[in-house]
Amino acid sequence: MYLTLSLLVAVAVTLFVVSKFAKMLLAKRPNLEWITLASIVSAVIAVATYITLNLFVTGLEPMTMLGITFSAMILLSSIAFKIINKMSWGAAIATNVANIVIMLATSIAAIVINGEPLNKIVNSIAHTAKTNTMMVSSMVHGSKEIEPAVANKTDAGIPDEEVMDDNESEPTFTELELLPKGAITEAEKKQKPYAVPKYHVVSIDEIKTLIGKSLKIQTTKGSVIRGFLQQVNGGDAILDRRINGGTAITPIALSAIKKLEVYR
Repeated sequence: MYLTLSLLVAVAVTLFVVSKFAKMLLAKRPNLEWITLASIVSAVIAVATYITLNLFVTGLEPMTMLGITFSAMILLSSIAFKIINKMSWGAAIATNVANIVIMLATSIAAIVINGEPLNKIVNSIAHTAKTNTMMVSSMVHGSKEIEPAVANKTDAGIPDEEVMDDNESEPTFTELELLPKGAITEAEKKQKPYAVPKYHVVSIDEIKTLIGKSLKIQTTKGSVIRGFLQQVNGGDAILDRRINGGTAITPIALSAIKKLEVYR
C-alpha cells in the first residue's frame, strides 16, 4: 500500500518537473495535463516499439540489439511530445529523455524509502516484459508443431518429462536373441551391452546444435527445467514444455544456465 502511494507521488513529481522543463524549452502546451497525456502516449509507443523490434529483428548481437532498441524507443516515443506539446524535435527528445530519467530516479527513491529489494522488482519487470514479448511472438508467428511421434507418446500416457525423440526408439529384436541359449553366452561377451538413453552433460556453447532435442537445464538459481529446445533467439533458449497436458513456451537466458544436459 505504502509502496503504491510512494510510486504515485513519484509519478506526480515527475510530471510536474517535466512540465516546467517543457515550458523552459518553449513548448506551446507545457501544462500538466498535456504533459501527462504525452507521457502516456510516449510509454505506449515505447512498448510497441520494443515488442515490434523483438518480434521481427533477430540474429543481432545482444549489445547491438540493445542499442538499436533503446535508440528507436527514444526517437519514436518523442513524437508524442512533439505533436501533443507542440515542440521542436530537439526539445521533444530532450523532454522525453528528462521524463525517463526523472521517472527512474523518483521511482527508485520511492522503492528504496519503502525498504523494498530493488533488484527483485527490476528482475520482475524484466521477466514480465520478456514473457509478454514471447506470448505476442507465439501469436504472431505461431508455435512449431509438435512432432507426431512425440504427440502420440504423450497421448499414450507417458510422462511429459520422459518423452524421447524419434531417434531414441525402443530396442528391437536382434540376431543375438534368435540364437540358441548355449550360443548366447559367447555372443554376449563379444557384443556391447545396450545403452539405455539418459541425460548427458554438454557445453552451453553447443546449445544451437540441440534444437529439437529434449533438454534438462539447471539455472543459477537452482531450479531445474525440462523441455524440447525450440530455438535459440539472441541470448535466450526457447523451450517447448509440457505442462498439465498442454504446452508452454518458456524463454531462459543463456547467462542463467548453470548446467545443460541433453537426453540421448
